[in-house]
Amino acid sequence: MNPWLEVGLYLALFTFIISFGIMIYRNMVIKKYKDMSKKYPKFVDIRLKTAEILEKYGIWDEAEAEYLEIIKFFPKYLEARIKLSDLYVKMGKVNLARAQLEEVLKLSDSYQKYYHKALDRIYELD
Repeated sequence: MNPWLEVGLYLALFTFIISFGIMIYRNMVIKKYKDMSKKYPKFVDIRLKTAEILEKYGIWDEAEAEYLEIIKFFPKYLEARIKLSDLYVKMGKVNLARAQLEEVLKLSDSYQKYYHKALDRIYELD
């Protein structure tokens, strides 16, 4: 099967399942996303969705690892850094959250205003 078609079909199906909160399929969804991430490691959309699913279900250590893998392969992919920063705040790792947002600021001028506000909020948590 064409990898783009396969990835697209799974994204659509699992987005549907997750949006309706069908918990009975939780483990199946997580496993399939992990399998797809391994099968297509350069498909950033699948990797990002895998991290989001893991985060949603409270598997934060694995979500963190997935975000870090995305950043390793795609260091300028800002969305992964932003989501990782949000996860770090949830985990109470404020310094790591700040570091990710500061990296976003270095990589993109268009996010300056938004992330200065986010950084201000994170500094308040210290």
